Amino acid sequence: MKLKKTLIVVLAIVLVFGAFAVFDTVRASTFHIEVVSVSPEKPVADVRQQVEIKLRVTHGGKAVEGHSLYAVVSGGGNFKGNRTETDADGIATLTYVPYSETMLRPAGPVTISVIDESNSIFLEINTKLEFVIELQPKE
Repeated sequence: MKLKKTLIVVLAIVLVFGAFAVFDTVRASTFHIEVVSVSPEKPVADVRQQVEIKLRVTHGGKAVEGHSLYAVVSGGGNFKGNRTETDADGIATLTYVPYSETMLRPAGPVTISVIDESNSIFLEINTKLEFVIELQPKE
């Protein structure tokens, strides 16, 4: 009898968390992150160059204010700050600092991943965007 009650409680907990996951997954799919601009358009693999990346977050096609975006880069380089927040127009700005090209590490693509940390309610199921910036060789 005690085992049956325990199984019912466990099942109820699993169903509640499953419902939370479904809700947050559906909610995350209604948000959209897009790249508005990358400046300069053809960045150079040089640590002295800064690349401004503007992103827009929308929900049902309307700009979303106050959403926290978190960004990571794979392939080299860093962000001046990897967290930013959207303004009234849904725009958030990140500053990427590329790696410096060397003989052992030529210029090439880097992948930027951005996560909207503000759109989930119950669980961490967030809207994500991944895009590539092609770093150019120094002249």
